[in-house]
Amino acid sequence: MEENQISARMADQLLYLPPAQQRAELERRLSALTEREARSRTAAEAIRSYLDTHAHVNLEDLRLELGEALASRV
Repeated sequence: MEENQISARMADQLLYLPPAQQRAELERRLSALTEREARSRTAAEAIRSYLDTHAHVNLEDLRLELGEALASRV
């Protein structure tokens, strides 16, 4: 929390877990947060790329490109 990696609420939730479980849960939550941020960046890049290369937006085409970009991350 002091390093602004977790909220006060998350710190409070972790506080009530046994010490060994606190570390595992913290790592799990930080990993999930990192993954969400990476997926958001990938989606933003795909949208930006689509808008840069298409004069008119076709939402179905954009949806397909987003799906492909996110699937290629795996």
